Parts: sequence; structure tokens; C-alpha cells
Amino acid sequence: MRTFHESVRVPMPKAAVRLEILRRSPGGALARVFALPIDPATAEIVHEPPPADVEVVDRIGEA
Repeated sequence: MRTFHESVRVPMPKAAVRLEILRRSPGGALARVFALPIDPATAEIVHEPPPADVEVVDRIGEA
């Protein structure tokens, strides 16, 4: 299993999408390090509210 120390939060897509994480090589070229198809219609997506209150610690940009 591969892990990343970064977190990615994205809004729920209305249609199937593909999430990709890229990194730059020392030469400047982009290389894919992770890819995941996301289909909002799949049973793996939990549509319930979180089990506890969520506190926003930091927000960047418009809310």
C-alpha cells in the first residue's frame, strides 16, 4: 500500500471523474504518482454526514 503525507479534499463530482496526483521531475516534466477513478454512483461512496462535528481549522480562498 502506498501512502502520501498530503491530503486531498475535492467536492463530490456530479459525474465520474479521475483524480490524479502529479509531481515534477528535476527536469520539470510532470509524472503521475497516483490515479483513482471516482464514481459518485458507486456504493463505496458514503453519503451520510460525518459521525462527529467537523471544525474548520484553516480555509484558503472563497467558502
